[in-house]
Amino acid sequence: MISILYCKEEHGLADAIFRYLEINGDIIVDTSYSFDEAVNKMKYIAFDAIVMEREGMLKSDLDFLKNVRGKGYHKPIIFSIVSRHKIFEREAKIYKPVSFIVRTDNFQSYLSDLYCTIKAAAPSDYKVDNIPVT
Repeated sequence: MISILYCKEEHGLADAIFRYLEINGDIIVDTSYSFDEAVNKMKYIAFDAIVMEREGMLKSDLDFLKNVRGKGYHKPIIFSIVSRHKIFEREAKIYKPVSFIVRTDNFQSYLSDLYCTIKAAAPSDYKVDNIPVT
């Protein structure tokens, strides 16, 4: 199983996103609606990846990356964004592993892309195709 912390600014379509990820794969989703709540949960739960759903990329996003990397959290962080921001992406790559997925109007396509991005970013020993056969 892959455990992710999905950070959103507002509830919106959260239930549909979480249901899709949990039903269509071996992903367990926990939620956070603020940076502070995310950092607090990360103190107690060893998530395999973090998904940050953002409307726009802000300095606070870079501060979040710097903060969690400085505290020793080096698992993948995936930014789900409305549009590309090349300067932010270049600056964020310093705090790797970081990846980006652009939300589109095609919700089903976005969900599929998000699922594939999470699976690709997760530690290899959690990927379905790497499960040992006994």
